[in-house]
Amino acid sequence: MRAGLLRESIIFQTETKTPDGGGGFSNTWANSFGDRARIKPIISEESTQQEQNQQQNKFEITVRYRTTISRNMRIIWGSVVLTIVSPPINYDEKRKWLKLIVRQE
Repeated sequence: MRAGLLRESIIFQTETKTPDGGGGFSNTWANSFGDRARIKPIISEESTQQEQNQQQNKFEITVRYRTTISRNMRIIWGSVVLTIVSPPINYDEKRKWLKLIVRQE
């Protein structure tokens, strides 16, 4: 893959626990790092949750290889929030590119 195909700007976020002031914690998302990516739609499926039809879009994201990317992160693409649904795939086995399967929240 050529680096020129990484046309989209994305931000990886990690979930952190912050004290809520009442002895408990609340979960918040914090920006970890930005990156360039290739984003391809791969599937769109309807699901029925609580008697409501919802459209779920899935995408394949390709980024440069990083050891810091994990399934516990989420991705912000413009105003769209994407959840990583499978472990990152080192698809060329050369530690050059990672593929991520994500779903739109």
